[in-house]
Amino acid sequence: MLNKAVMNGATFHKGFVVLQRLMDSFSNRLLLVYCCLGILLFSLYQFQINPDGVSYLNIAHLYAIGDFHDAINGFWGPLISWLLVPLILLKLQPLFAYKIVSLTISFFTFIAIRKLSYRFAINEEVRLLILIAAIPMLLFYAFLLVTPDLVLLCITLYYFYYIFDADYSKKATQGFIIGFLGALLYFSKSYGFYFFIASFSLFTFIHYLQSKARQERINVVLAYIFGLSVFLIISGIWIYTISSKYQHFTIATAGEYNIRFDSIGSQGQPMVYQGLLPLPYSGAVSAWDDPSRLTIDYEKSPRLVDWITYQIIHIVENGFSALHYFETFSIFSIVILLIYAIRRSGKRFRNAEERNQNPEDARKIHSSAFYALVTMFLYTSGYLLLHIEERFLWVDAILLLLLCGYVCSNHFDFVRNAQLRQFLFFIIFFSFTLSPIKQLIQHVNVDRNIYMTSKQLQTAYHIKGNIASNTNWDETLFYAYFLDGNYYGAAKEKITDEELQGELGIYHINYYFVWNGVCRLSECRKIAAYEAEHLVVYQIITTGSG
Repeated sequence: MLNKAVMNGATFHKGFVVLQRLMDSFSNRLLLVYCCLGILLFSLYQFQINPDGVSYLNIAHLYAIGDFHDAINGFWGPLISWLLVPLILLKLQPLFAYKIVSLTISFFTFIAIRKLSYRFAINEEVRLLILIAAIPMLLFYAFLLVTPDLVLLCITLYYFYYIFDADYSKKATQGFIIGFLGALLYFSKSYGFYFFIASFSLFTFIHYLQSKARQERINVVLAYIFGLSVFLIISGIWIYTISSKYQHFTIATAGEYNIRFDSIGSQGQPMVYQGLLPLPYSGAVSAWDDPSRLTIDYEKSPRLVDWITYQIIHIVENGFSALHYFETFSIFSIVILLIYAIRRSGKRFRNAEERNQNPEDARKIHSSAFYALVTMFLYTSGYLLLHIEERFLWVDAILLLLLCGYVCSNHFDFVRNAQLRQFLFFIIFFSFTLSPIKQLIQHVNVDRNIYMTSKQLQTAYHIKGNIASNTNWDETLFYAYFLDGNYYGAAKEKITDEELQGELGIYHINYYFVWNGVCRLSECRKIAAYEAEHLVVYQIITTGSG
């Protein structure tokens, strides 16, 4: 017994020593701080949901119950839904499970940022500022949306860690890891498929040109062959699966939908103006579970000059939107990019290279910062052709943060006063936290009222079934999801009572949610009213055949 106690004591002591050594690193302490903040803030954002999130959560539910035919979806990337399945099988509510998964993903994203920062010539003081700034950014990404963009960001950063390696040309076998990461990018979001091929091909070309020895060039080519082969084999399984379901070859149906959505004459999302819409399959929550089934009204054959003009205007508008989002990430974004561009092309930059005694650091200065800039341009360009939102550019936000760290470490010598320089660094990195902190504060307990009201309706009136509304498509969708119902959408804006009665009958609507108004149909029986939400819930007593 004594020996056993001693052994246990020794084991405990060894574990304590290991933990103590880990905590000796300030970045590890920041990681612990991030975990604690995530746990403490969890309850404030646990009910947040969005339309895309409803689809991802429902697809995960379908996988969990074994309905693979309906779960396989060409529009929504499968990876985030796959990650939710184990927790759903443990009887966790899907939305709650997502919050756990998103926090876990953000944990590994924090580690990825730290690892990737060592690919840049950044001093330790600035690196710590980067990691501090990343904490509110990642908390914002984890809590504010149910989206695959966070897992896409995480995987992309690990991909960058390998592709930005100064010794890339010496390790052909890295191609296997890169190919696997590329497949995960595709599974995260269909955009990852195209970005990976473009990025991997571009960096293969860059590394090939930078390689001086014949063996290094061979390694670069082999890495490309290995990586592309692994990527296509793994991705091909999913491509075959969704192509078989939709009866035609497709990498993803989202691209085609977005092209129609952004075409000349498009009236926007069909749910806004087409009235009630059928579900794509019986297990769907709404028509948004598979948007590829929807019909978008747009001008099919515009004149070539009109099409070209429209595309130019569309790209320019998206370009200004991207610049706006960059300024949202940090008000110093454009300034940092300009400083880097000016310094890189000037004599001082070259003199700094000559003064650098460590050739490996010199290679980093030549490479990683430039790689980040090229990648930001490439990554953003794809979205300029289609549709752009802030969350699409989270990858750019992290690269911009790292590029800012690089510029502060190497190109701020024009500020002579050391204390002033440190103060400027603090202001610059603090600017990256302003928007995330503001968003976190503004969205405390967001959608909590919808969840609580849904539970009241479920408990008091046992509401479950087919639901429609007069307006507020998003909010009613959330109610339908929390009520475990099916949402057929919002009625057309100027629909007559007779037409509305017919549509309610066609889709066998059980409950009609009326926002800021009343239901004039005789079939409507008022069962609940919520003045704070300006919502009245009606039960449909009888419905006609239409």
